[in-house]
This record gives sequence, structure tokens and C-alpha cells, in this order.
Amino acid sequence: MTATIHSAVLPGWMSVFRTPEEVNLPVTDVEGRVPEGLAGTLYRVGPAKLDLAHHLFDGDGMVSAVRFGRDGGVHCATRFVRTHKYLAELTATQPQVRGFGTLVGGSPLRNLLQVSARKSNAANTNVMFTGGRLLALWEAGQPWQIDPVTLETIGEMNFDGALEARLPFSAHPHWDPATGEIFNFGMVYGRKNTVACYRIDRSGKLTVLAEVAVPGPIMNHDFIVTGRWLVFCLNPIRMRLLPFLTGRAAFGDALEYHPDEATTIVLVPRAGGEPVRVEAPAWFQFHFAAAHDDGDDVVIDLARYQRYEDVGHYLKEFKTSASLGRPATLWRYRVSTRSRRAVSGYEVSEQGLEFPHVDGRAATGRYRLVYAVFMDAERGAAGHIGRVDLATGETEAWDPGEGLPASEAIFVPRPGGTAEDDGWLVAHVYDPARQATDAVVLDARDLAAGPVCTVHLPVSTGMTFHGTWRRAT
Repeated sequence: MTATIHSAVLPGWMSVFRTPEEVNLPVTDVEGRVPEGLAGTLYRVGPAKLDLAHHLFDGDGMVSAVRFGRDGGVHCATRFVRTHKYLAELTATQPQVRGFGTLVGGSPLRNLLQVSARKSNAANTNVMFTGGRLLALWEAGQPWQIDPVTLETIGEMNFDGALEARLPFSAHPHWDPATGEIFNFGMVYGRKNTVACYRIDRSGKLTVLAEVAVPGPIMNHDFIVTGRWLVFCLNPIRMRLLPFLTGRAAFGDALEYHPDEATTIVLVPRAGGEPVRVEAPAWFQFHFAAAHDDGDDVVIDLARYQRYEDVGHYLKEFKTSASLGRPATLWRYRVSTRSRRAVSGYEVSEQGLEFPHVDGRAATGRYRLVYAVFMDAERGAAGHIGRVDLATGETEAWDPGEGLPASEAIFVPRPGGTAEDDGWLVAHVYDPARQATDAVVLDARDLAAGPVCTVHLPVSTGMTFHGTWRRAT
């Protein structure tokens, strides 16, 4: 049965789930001034067309571009990615594609025949640049190439044939600022369950580094990179194969969390060789903040949930529930590559948060500040834009106001600046009163002071997951 969004059942900010319009026009409604030196484009993507989706991950991807000119002018563009899924369901009244948490109508046999990452790919989770190409990414399947100026869909992209059709390309690439390389992975399910690891050089050429065996058909959303390792924390959340393979359950509904089993930390050497495997008590994470090498140890910072159910129910019931279970908090783990054991793990801060990240220039080195969206159980995704000091555990945040959900904020360094807070945080905040989005610019040194600039976009950009900043050239 299709769950359609009706305005009468949407509490406050949940009108963000209405399907936005596509636009391409200058923006003149600006509070404050665009800071001198902030010149470039904030690209974001999210599941913006959700009328047929039974899970938040199954909304069709819309890419937005908010361009800040050197002259202080601002331009906004939004456009849906013309994936196979988007085109198949454009005028449909029932789901036509089996997604992460959505089944098509009819018999299990019909759903069994719909198992295809190519058909399900909603291109709604992240965007990246490589070799001058803008790509929209999903959990699986191949990237979709987007024109960075017009946002028109160019088509699926397989890195000039280097990415085999059987190899998925996940939504969480990570960049090494020291080498300019980008790393990513894909979860490969089948007779052998593996994680495929990729390296992309400065020119955009992709190489498959390794395929590493994993403990069963697990779900894994993200990983992280140090100077020597690709770091995977494989939580004990496994797919129940029978209901999935017989078409009786979508992928997300077939997942089962096993708290009595271990989280397996897998360190894959960037230079080649055998991976290091370490077991630790179970937890669940979607996102990492960063990681770094410390002698023979690997230090990992991530947003840890006690269990998958704390967030899984919200992603499924997003149209009717605005609250989370217990939110994730920032944890630090230290793993010894010599003794092959988890030396320690502790909670850095009790503050609930998601979408953590650091200044990208320090991503594989030493960093002190983690930026994130601060969340609590009642407000759900309607959180604050905040910062955690890893050395002290102290926090600072800006609250956009009751019922105004803020997106992940991207740190943009000030030209010539070197400190981790010498720059701006650029984010989206949805305003339910206007049913449109504000692009906000915060001084990273003083978040509590609020935006130095608020751009009132003429349309909603929907609920966005991730984004990237592209400096003007």
C-alpha cells in the first residue's frame, strides 16, 4: 500500500518531505552579507521525491547548487537526477521499483524479479567531484554523472570501464588531503560476501585495491581513511536472506541486529597486503567523523548508536514519526595493529549528534574539532549545528529555532587560514513557514552567534543527506 504524504498529517517541519520544484535563478533575498572570501558552490543531494517511498532512503535524488559569487551575488539551482527509478515512477501512483525499504505492489514473485541495484539506484545520498566530474551517489549501483553548471543528468558513470557492473560504488568516498587521492568501497553480496575497495587518483582514474571477505551479508554505510589504512567497522547487522531472496521483504526490512555478536574492525592496507581484523563489543554507526594513525595504533572517531533500532524505525516511519530512539553520540576507538585488539573505546561527549566531519585539510592527520548536527530524541532530525572539542569534550552550537531542521554543515576554510575553525560552516535550514530552504553561513569560530549570512532560497531543497563545497576557480 502506498503511503502518500498529506498536509493534514504533517507535524510542523515534516512538510520538508513534500516534492520540491526545480529552479535555476538568481537569489536576491539575503540577510546579512556573503563573507568576503566565500566564493564557490555548495552542492547537496537528498531524497526529495518521496510520494511513493516506504523508506527515507528510497526518495528520488534532487541535487541543489547554491553558488556564492566573488561579487557577493548568489544563485540557486535544483534538479532531480533522471535515474531509471525516477523515470519509471515519474507518473506512477504505486512503486514500480523495489528499493532499500520499499516493495512494489503485487506478489512476492514480482518483487523477486525487481532485485536490481541499477533499477533501485535513487542517486540521493551524496555528491562528489573527481576528474572534474560531478557525481550523485547512492548505497549501491554506479554513480550518476551530473553537469555541474546546469545540473542536467548526463548518465551512469563507470570510470571509463574500471568499475565493473557487479561492483557497487557507495555513497561515502573519502579524500586524502596529503595525496589528493579519493577512496571508496562497495558491498558485494552473493555466494561470497566482500567489501570492494577503490582508489581514485587526481586525474579521476579508478583502481580496485582489494576485495576483502566480510562476516556474512551485513549492511555497511560508511568507512574512513588514515594515511595507511582504509578502516571499516562492520557492525553485526545482517540481512535475513530467505525473506529478501523470495521477494517478501525489502533489503531494509530484512535487516536484523545481533547485539550479542561482535563489531568487526577491518583495517585494509592502502599499500597492499593482508588486512588486520579486530573484534570489539557490538555497536552500530552510520557515519565516521575522521581517523588517524598514532604510531602502531589507529584512532577512530564515529557517531555511535547503542543499537540499530534507535534509528532504523525513524527511517522507516519518517512520514508519521518525528522522533528518534536514543541518538548517536561521538565515540573514540583506539586499535592496536601490533597486538590486534581494541585498546580502548570511550564516549567523547554525551551530546546526541549525526553527520560528523572535520576540517577536510586535517582529515587523515591530527584534528581537534568535530562539526555535526546535534540531535535529541524528541526533535529527531530537527537539530542544531554544533561542534565538539575532542580534547575537552566541550560543545558549542547554534539553534536555528524550534521546528527548523538543519542539514549537515560543510566546513569551508577562509582563504589563507590554517586553523580548524578559521572559516565558515555552510548548511541548509528548512523553514516550514515559507515551505522553503535557507542557506546559512556561520562563522566557525563563533557558532552561537548565529548566521553571518542567510540566503532565503525561493524553493525547498527537501531533506538533504550530504554535500560538498566546490571552491570557485
